[in-house]
Amino acid sequence: MKRLDQFHLHALGRFGRTPRCADCLCEIARMRLKTAEGRNAQQLARFKFNHSEHGQEKRKQWDRARVAARREYFIGDRAKELYRKYRQSSKGKESKARRDASRRAKVRLAIRDLTVAQWEAIKSAQGGKCAICRTTAVLTRDHIVPLSKGGQHTALNIQGLCGPCNSRKGNRASAIAI
Repeated sequence: MKRLDQFHLHALGRFGRTPRCADCLCEIARMRLKTAEGRNAQQLARFKFNHSEHGQEKRKQWDRARVAARREYFIGDRAKELYRKYRQSSKGKESKARRDASRRAKVRLAIRDLTVAQWEAIKSAQGGKCAICRTTAVLTRDHIVPLSKGGQHTALNIQGLCGPCNSRKGNRASAIAI
């Protein structure tokens, strides 16, 4: 049995003392130091390998293989099939319903005074070309300042973009305004 004064004072310990004596704590500290030295040695060896020419070449091979695998996955029909299944699942339908409701609410709150005649005027002012890529394509309405960022559904905030450019732009504010 050890005396109480052989235990360190510790506010959170039982009886205000640590659960281990000073000798045990020193032994635990020595063991932790040895494992830390071993871990540091492993980390140093890994660092040296990764930064050597051989390690960098291995890393490049791994990166190329990973990029090829990702490309094959996303170009192939597997990703499209999984996404289609998700959209048809109850979880996917709920997600779409939430997005649609959010968009409807934003449109409802925005000032909406764009008429069909104004939209036709915007398209003719652009010459039937996309405001970003300048290709002649079917134009879609795009909000220069998106509704999600407080933009309005007015003729001053609408421009015509082709489908790909409109999708790529997303909900970012456009620097191109006609």
